[in-house]
Amino acid sequence: MALMTAKILKRVQNQLSGNIKFVFQPAEETVNGAKKMIQAGVLDAPKVAMAFGFHVWNHLPVGKIGYRYGPVMAASNQLDVLINGKQCHGAMPNEGNDTIVAAAQFIQQAQAIVSRRLKPTDSAVISFGKINGGYARNILPATVALEGIVRTFTSTVDQVIDRELRNIAAGIEKSSGVKIELSNMRTAPAVVNDPEITALAKASAERIVGADNLVEAEPSLGSEDMAYFLKKVPGCFLFIGSRNPQAVSWPPHHNPEFMIDENCLIIGVNLAVDLILSYLN
Repeated sequence: MALMTAKILKRVQNQLSGNIKFVFQPAEETVNGAKKMIQAGVLDAPKVAMAFGFHVWNHLPVGKIGYRYGPVMAASNQLDVLINGKQCHGAMPNEGNDTIVAAAQFIQQAQAIVSRRLKPTDSAVISFGKINGGYARNILPATVALEGIVRTFTSTVDQVIDRELRNIAAGIEKSSGVKIELSNMRTAPAVVNDPEITALAKASAERIVGADNLVEAEPSLGSEDMAYFLKKVPGCFLFIGSRNPQAVSWPPHHNPEFMIDENCLIIGVNLAVDLILSYLN
């Protein structure tokens, strides 16, 4: 979409009343590419006044465009937990510290933070995607490592979760005799759309797909390091519907069978061209 937009605007370059930068960002999925590009000066020389980005979105069918004022995607934390104990035979658990059970307790209790320690109106997710520990069925391992994510929209909720995670770790240490090392590191802030730029983008989207095909998107607990750009300059992040509208089922994001209906691409190009020209004019 960016390449085609650039090709189209190149034809009318002499008529444009401003500069346009197309950002081909590395390391987006590890949410640190934008930060490094900013440090390298991508927003300078010439200075950037506005930024916008699109995300193909299989939650919406082709022909729909999702927008939202204010927070649209969550802040991201990388959660690492290392549980250390004394290794022993599984038939004699009293001679060691069961790091497997301690890990299970930590995972289960962490899930209760969102449902029992936060206000019901606060959005957050704590998920573990990787567990590593042990090498034999009859040996209780000396260490178990957990890797997960924390997603929030506000620093207040983030602080509550961090405090409760550490309280859980302290309680499990006391009850089981293990030692727990916990790292809850922020990797990207929340994506927050600027009201004025979002209104401009919404008007462009309406011209491209019509008012009936605009969708006020729900805040997503996914994360994007577009957030770093929007911390520096006003801008907007939009969702381009990419699900085949005739499909009974369609693979979700981060699925090995993920695909898009490529008819969404021209919609993204048309939207980008319209939004850029509207802003520059």
